[in-house]
Amino acid sequence: MKIGLGAAIALLVLNACAGGGGGNSAGGGIGLPPAPTPIPITGASCITTAPAFRTVSSANAGPTASVQMVHDRGARYVPGEVAVLIGSRLAASGATAARDAAAAGATILRSFDFDSLDRSAHILRVSPGKEDRAIARLRPQPGVVGVERVPFRHTMLSNALPVTDPYYATPERQSSSGEWDMHCIGVANAWGYSLGGPVSNPNAVSNAAITIAVIDTGVDVTHPDLAGKIVKTTSFINGVRGTDVTDTDGHGTDVAGIAASATNNEFGFVGVGDRSSIMAYKIFPAGGDADVNDEIAAVNDATASGATVINLSLGSSTSFAPEQAAITNAINHGVVVVAAAGNGNAQGVGLPQLDFPAGYPGVLAVGASALNDTNPNAVREYVASYSNFSTGNWGLVAPGGDPCSGQPSGSCSDPDDFHWIIHITSSLAAVKSCTQGLDPAPGDCRVKIAGTSQATPHVAGAAALLRAVGVPASQVFTELCGGSDNIADSHQGCGRLNVYRAMAHALHDPASP
Repeated sequence: MKIGLGAAIALLVLNACAGGGGGNSAGGGIGLPPAPTPIPITGASCITTAPAFRTVSSANAGPTASVQMVHDRGARYVPGEVAVLIGSRLAASGATAARDAAAAGATILRSFDFDSLDRSAHILRVSPGKEDRAIARLRPQPGVVGVERVPFRHTMLSNALPVTDPYYATPERQSSSGEWDMHCIGVANAWGYSLGGPVSNPNAVSNAAITIAVIDTGVDVTHPDLAGKIVKTTSFINGVRGTDVTDTDGHGTDVAGIAASATNNEFGFVGVGDRSSIMAYKIFPAGGDADVNDEIAAVNDATASGATVINLSLGSSTSFAPEQAAITNAINHGVVVVAAAGNGNAQGVGLPQLDFPAGYPGVLAVGASALNDTNPNAVREYVASYSNFSTGNWGLVAPGGDPCSGQPSGSCSDPDDFHWIIHITSSLAAVKSCTQGLDPAPGDCRVKIAGTSQATPHVAGAAALLRAVGVPASQVFTELCGGSDNIADSHQGCGRLNVYRAMAHALHDPASP
């Protein structure tokens, strides 16, 4: 006999009264680029070409989930909350479930509907300390697909320091590191296809209709590199929806800037997604980790609002079925979901498994690459020491930096700018530099930062560019993976992101690098 969620909750409460109760290829020759060759970076070099575009075996599926291992923060759960995933929405009428739960003395905190999967999830309030007993009572009930505890999510930040040497390097504005990350991935050449020529597409710089949803600590909407690009501001904090996305941390602002800072605006930094718009979501309370249910609410809202790409520079080692359902639902609706692979363990060592949500099937997982410039005459790229990874074509890596390689997070002060990602941050962040830099305009707040959090928006911005020129969402992983560069590291997945090669192949350029 099938029973609805309300009846299952009633059974749980009755039992509790009776004593029951309730986490790729090496450098080769290059053809003439469609845009001016990116300015060389003094003191650093990157692999920027490959002999041929490569394909992957799982072209449409994207990376797959892997074995769960311990992350540096371990599995942390929201006290007194249990999630129930129901196999059919019809078996879990919200009104009926709420009425039955109230009559039984239980509480439904939140409900989520995943229409493309014909599934629903309900988050229940149980007595703290009784969660495992509640799970055991609910799991065998007909119609229940899964029951589990509710994990927290945290950002994938490795290190951060104030910065004094910013900006994308040009002849008249040469800085020490000059956004080495953007040069390595060939983004200026990808944008060059917008300039016309035998092979061209005006949307190679994207357009305002292409939206990147940044689900994070919020965004500084007043930052000059983001002002005018933000089309939506929504917060979900502890189940309460709002519109205030004030970023007192700076992480979300930095991620949004890497993904889609205003470019060619005579100010600050470039963003990979160029003219793409940003949907700003805040799910992290000030100074704390995020409730995964707030992340789910944001993913559902971004999907319903027509997001092109969702960036998730967050995660933990614990999977969560309702989160996977929300992300699968987004992918089924044509959204490209990009997530951080994870920052390894407390010793700063990358683990051979992906954090979640990066580890779910169909998610484009992103690890971090870095530069080793110990020998200035033989600079090489490698996968950052802290970056998680998996086997096969699990995803790809993108610049994320690796300051004080192999040391625990937050314990180092590395003076080499090439070991960091330098980009914008919030004017309200505790760690920042807002002194006048290369531009006289106010609001020039920036930071040195590193982590798979920073690698991820490079790929999200690249995905936005490909979607803008007509690449189907289901083929974005194929183009990015096939166009990646081999940095000769066994942890690189497909390789290191090369936006130029991916765009060249997508536009069928016969002189593709």
